[in-house]
Amino acid sequence: MLTSAGFGDVKLMNDNYSHISDVLHVPGLSTNLLSVNSIVNKDTIVLFTKDCCKLYDSDEFQVRGKVLAKAYPENGIYCLNTKVNMTQSANTATKDKINTKKKNHKCEKSCINTVKNEQVASTQQVDEQLLWHRRLGHLNRVSMRLLKKGLASGIDFQEQEDQSKKCVPCLEGKMTKKPFLQSKNKRSKRILDLLHLDLVGPFEVPSYGNAKYFLTIVDDHSRKVFIRFLKQKGDTYEAFKEFIKMIETETGLTIKTVRSDNGGEFCGKLFNEMLKQKGIKREFSVPYNPQQNGTAERANRSILEKTRCMLYDSGCNKRYWAEAAQTAVYLLNRSPHKKLKNQLPEEIWTGKKIDLSHIKIFGCPAYAHVPSQKRQKLDAVSKKYIFMGYSEESKAYRLSDPRNPSQIIVARDVEFLEEEITNKKESEKGFQLKDILPMSLNFYLDSHNEAMIPHEQNHEEEQVQNEGNEVPLEPDGLQQLQGNLEERRYPLRNRKQKEFPDFVTYSAMHKDEESEPVTYKEALSSSDKNKWKEAIKKELEAFQTNEAWTIVDRPSNKPIVKSKWVFKIKRDAEGNVACHRACLV
Repeated sequence: MLTSAGFGDVKLMNDNYSHISDVLHVPGLSTNLLSVNSIVNKDTIVLFTKDCCKLYDSDEFQVRGKVLAKAYPENGIYCLNTKVNMTQSANTATKDKINTKKKNHKCEKSCINTVKNEQVASTQQVDEQLLWHRRLGHLNRVSMRLLKKGLASGIDFQEQEDQSKKCVPCLEGKMTKKPFLQSKNKRSKRILDLLHLDLVGPFEVPSYGNAKYFLTIVDDHSRKVFIRFLKQKGDTYEAFKEFIKMIETETGLTIKTVRSDNGGEFCGKLFNEMLKQKGIKREFSVPYNPQQNGTAERANRSILEKTRCMLYDSGCNKRYWAEAAQTAVYLLNRSPHKKLKNQLPEEIWTGKKIDLSHIKIFGCPAYAHVPSQKRQKLDAVSKKYIFMGYSEESKAYRLSDPRNPSQIIVARDVEFLEEEITNKKESEKGFQLKDILPMSLNFYLDSHNEAMIPHEQNHEEEQVQNEGNEVPLEPDGLQQLQGNLEERRYPLRNRKQKEFPDFVTYSAMHKDEESEPVTYKEALSSSDKNKWKEAIKKELEAFQTNEAWTIVDRPSNKPIVKSKWVFKIKRDAEGNVACHRACLV
């Protein structure tokens, strides 16, 4: 490509036409070129003959004769509309004319023919290479060159000099996304100059606070991460609105720019109007290119990786994912970052040196001190909890009650048992009954462990007891033995006992829960007798509505089918009492 250095006027060696104006000066051009289109636009007539080219003033020029053809200008070039009809006689006539030209004309024609031959050869090269390209299923140029150089025989083509031409079928069938080069842009100079946003979710299980999403907010300067938990996508607007108010009050600065993807939660009308009112600039990534929002995406990955590791290491239920994610963010803000040199995100944000002496293992057992106002003199002064993380509002720890997982307390006086944390394999083994049974049942198991706790026996070595001075207890299991029973006539065999009797399992699983009455009398004498009466009333009304029976006189010669009441306490997913049910069966 040639560029001009300027333009000016050119004087002619002719008194009748003194100069040509607005002539471009191109230093790299070796030959002077005259544009016919530019000349005629200056009220000048150009006449070409076999001897020379003449310029005439348009006002004084006259032409006589028959017009044979017309050529009209298109983009500075005169185009003549013709039909090509090459015949043998025409070729012969052209050949004869060429032979009668002068030497200088022969040279000129030879140059023209050489150019035409090169153009034809070039076209043949392009077609030949394109032909093999298509034959080989649109093979790339490098592989085609290797085949031509000896990897295979029977293939030969001339490579075209201009390799910039694109193959449209290759673009349609092979085009891929261009690589995302690592950005060399430096991070912003101050905090809140740029925030990166992204939304993660939904999770397969809701948290104990019924959250299914979390919103990630990353400050570009400090790389500090903030997290907000949401029950649904539509809560993004309110969550970010509260965050802006909180963070601007805390720092005394204002947010300059927000960068996010094109998710509907970030493109809503309310969200856009809020940012416009506050004068916050918007930046979006290209649709389906999350790499352009890489800062937030990388923060999401780090949060999820830490969350999974801590959940599996502690053996906690998956519904604790929100607590684990909150702890992961707390730890990320106090961990090194590649973009920061010899500083931590929290250190840049607060300007203070970070102390990690209070860090504990997520999910480990923890005993929190019970205030004297909440216990009696002989009660235990501490209670066992599960460590869930760190409080952002105060210098304290967040603890979860294993009996009520949805309840989180904040405590300062805590002792941690990090060495006793249960890993995933140990959690799958289940629990020991003796750890949660009432004292009376523990005494029963200790006294009769051979009869109550299952153990493997070699049936080939089964021995017969000659004296049976111990017998299994009745199902209530809480009566003391009254002495040795009379010696049986036949010895007892040592039978293998059932793994866990029903009453033991029931007591183990419900020792801290509200008990269900077994009989009608127990239901009417319990503390929830009004609820049980209401449940019985509903059951009887249902029978009457469905016409389940017809009242008749009792027959004297027919057996009577007995019935009984079954009482159940229905609970929701969090273990809270939902309703009382009574069934007549």
